[in-house]
Amino acid sequence: MLTPEQIAARAGKLTASRIACLMTGDRDAILRLWNEMIGAEPAENMSRIWPVQLGATTEQLNLDWYEMKNTRPITRRGEVVVHPRRDWAAATLDGWDHELACPIETKHVGGREPLEVVIDRYQPQMQW
Repeated sequence: MLTPEQIAARAGKLTASRIACLMTGDRDAILRLWNEMIGAEPAENMSRIWPVQLGATTEQLNLDWYEMKNTRPITRRGEVVVHPRRDWAAATLDGWDHELACPIETKHVGGREPLEVVIDRYQPQMQW
């Protein structure tokens, strides 16, 4: 889960994990996001959302495993990165591979869902 420091760094910003409703056009979710962004309602409670909890539990393991398998360090774990020209846009990195000069994303999928469902769930966040 996000630390208090990460939450503070993300405050008032549109982040990768919240962008899907804009890309899919989900009107109810867009309205909820708007209300959260302007402070009219609290952020959604993610404590009972299985993919979120599973990902939070396995993220460290996945990053450590990637490091071990590829014999290179993963840095910038959990760093909140703000767009250089759009201060309202941000993303929280799972990690960074300096050799590849790219972020490392550790989405956990169990293999029981069709690939299309997994892509629909995570593609907006990856695109952001």
